[in-house]
Amino acid sequence: MLTRADPDYQSLNLRESMFEIPFFNERMDTVQEPLKFLRWEDQPNSLHILQYPMLFPTEYLVRYFRTINFTSMMAQYDQTTRTNQLSRSLEMFLRHTHMWVLRNRMEITMTNYLVLNVSREDPLMDTLDQLWGLEKRILLKPLKVKMGQHEGEFGADHGGVTYEFFRVVLSEAFKPDHGKHLRRTSPSRN
Repeated sequence: MLTRADPDYQSLNLRESMFEIPFFNERMDTVQEPLKFLRWEDQPNSLHILQYPMLFPTEYLVRYFRTINFTSMMAQYDQTTRTNQLSRSLEMFLRHTHMWVLRNRMEITMTNYLVLNVSREDPLMDTLDQLWGLEKRILLKPLKVKMGQHEGEFGADHGGVTYEFFRVVLSEAFKPDHGKHLRRTSPSRN
């Protein structure tokens, strides 16, 4: 498959828009098809259309990606809600010590959100320190961000803080002095 990284890509004067087929975007179910793709198992002589991302404009791929993420987060949130309801209904039958053991073992499952408490001084390090080693189950939960509370800022996260969080963390991550986005050049031969 020819990609932008191939040297022939430029020499053939190829553009991404040349491969996009709007017909697929118009006919495809934007909710169900990405979810079917997640469950897709390779079959002989059969491929899923989303295995060819060059057929779709970037904005459609972003929509499909968001659908997949939102569905995963909602599934985790629904599981948490059901687990909390079950736990409340079992409270009358279990002793306090048994309930404490149950809550301890199911702490991640019973947590509604992934909460990050990030300072403005070093937001990237704070984020990485808190995310390091977390289980996939907690990473799939909806995100709530507390930003700047160490510096005396207080407020609820209704989306604006999360937006600012991503803007600040990503700008920090891509600073040239961090060296995260530098292109590697092949060593010169002597």
